[in-house]
This record gives sequence, structure tokens and C-alpha cells, in this order.
Amino acid sequence: IKAIQELKARGRTVFIISHRVNVLAIADRIVLLNNGVVQADGSREVVLATLRAPERPRPAGSGLAPLPA
Repeated sequence: IKAIQELKARGRTVFIISHRVNVLAIADRIVLLNNGVVQADGSREVVLATLRAPERPRPAGSGLAPLPA
């Protein structure tokens, strides 16, 4: 995490792929993927709000798991 913060401090763009929420806390923008489909895109607050939103209908046969309520 320290190396990522140092790169950001120097104005560098850093892409992070992680399953750990604490690593993503330092991100300016988060893109949440589910089976290769973008489920949420924005700040940490926006992504967390998306995860807490009531389940949205999915197209039949999409194979996408519903988002948690």
C-alpha cells in the first residue's frame, strides 16, 4: 500500500486489482466487475452504495448473480 501511495503522490496513475476492501480505500475511482460486466463505477462511497442498493432485475439468462441487498 505504501508503494501505491508514493506513486500517487508523484502524480502517477495506478491500477489496482484486489479483493481486499482496505486496499481499495486509497483509490480515487473504483470499477466493480462481476463476470466481466461493470456493476459499479465511481468513488468508494458510490460503489458501497451500489452494493447496499436493493437488488435490481437482471436480464434472463445473463448468468449474473444478484447484488446483495
